[in-house]
Amino acid sequence: VLLSRILVERRRRWEEAELAKMTAKGRAPKDDWWKAKYVEPVAPDTSELPELPEGWCWATPDQITAHEDYAIGIGPFGSNLRVSDYREEGVPLIFVRNIRAESFGGDDTRYVAREKALALKPHAAKAGDVLVTKMGEPPGDAAIYPFGSPEGVITADCIRVRRPPTLAETPFVLFAFRSSIFREQVVRVTRGVAHKKVSLERFKGLALPLAPLAEQARVASEVDRLFSVADETQSAVERDLSRVTRLRQSILKWAFEGRLVDQDPTDEPASVLLDRIRAERASATDKPPRRARSARAAKKQGS
Repeated sequence: VLLSRILVERRRRWEEAELAKMTAKGRAPKDDWWKAKYVEPVAPDTSELPELPEGWCWATPDQITAHEDYAIGIGPFGSNLRVSDYREEGVPLIFVRNIRAESFGGDDTRYVAREKALALKPHAAKAGDVLVTKMGEPPGDAAIYPFGSPEGVITADCIRVRRPPTLAETPFVLFAFRSSIFREQVVRVTRGVAHKKVSLERFKGLALPLAPLAEQARVASEVDRLFSVADETQSAVERDLSRVTRLRQSILKWAFEGRLVDQDPTDEPASVLLDRIRAERASATDKPPRRARSARAAKKQGS
């Protein structure tokens, strides 16, 4: 039902936009022939996908994007954005590294002038957009462009997906993009030798699990809770590993300070052992080399 509502809203917005364009040109249609020009978004191929929970369905990124210009797109090609366009202030650029680290707006941020950003409007990213990497080993890392962030511009090898108003702004969609079942599909459609990438057209047709809105909120909440537990567990493990390292050093220190075991006064002192080792070495150096001894022995036997 949710997916149907998204698709109906998507088509409605397209019809409103098309009608407004034709009216503005003085060509308001008298019938609905023009509605047949609408292109339905790509539907998923579910033939090899697992069964979903009751009430869930499969949807593609193409289906769950807002119906507006450039709602799903990639970064600019080559000459459209050069290093020479970078500035120290202006509209922030979003790179693959930002998506992977989920870090935006740091000290290493690069910018373009606002005039350049206008020319790159098809590649703009707004707060709440889902950003996905289309290259890497493997590709498919995803992050949400943080709410409250200024409008930015995605760079090469980034994909931007803008959700429709019908789809709640919960982390569920981000978790769906990060799910193993989606990432595996991304890897399967990745092409290339030196630089493996997934094309936008293939990306549009991949399958995402979509849950009812109420369940999306519950799933997102539970995932957040379990992630917090995992983070706490990792912190505890790191603290314990640090303690183990310190304990190992302490054990070695105690061992060579003679504090690891009780001292027996009847044990031979280390100085006596060292004197014996020196004597044995000195005795060994007084003997001729084995080969020389053998040669002398053979000579004596022959005479």
